Amino acid sequence: KGEFVDSSQKCIIKTLQTEFASPQNREEYSREIEIFRHIRHSNISCLLGICMQPQNALSLMIYERLNDGDLHEYLLQRST
Repeated sequence: KGEFVDSSQKCIIKTLQTEFASPQNREEYSREIEIFRHIRHSNISCLLGICMQPQNALSLMIYERLNDGDLHEYLLQRST
């Protein structure tokens, strides 16, 4: 969880420590960036930004934080 500086907007921060990540983890992380950078829907957190540093550093994905929590929890609570 996070909050933007000089703003009350809440966000979700997903990290990848590239020095400890397997090649498969790096590929999945890159794939997630590629998919979510195109998604804009009111029930899915949108990707607001990414920060990727050189080799052996920390990478970040920043998503908006929805008031109702994540989609998975929302669907579980409303399932029959």
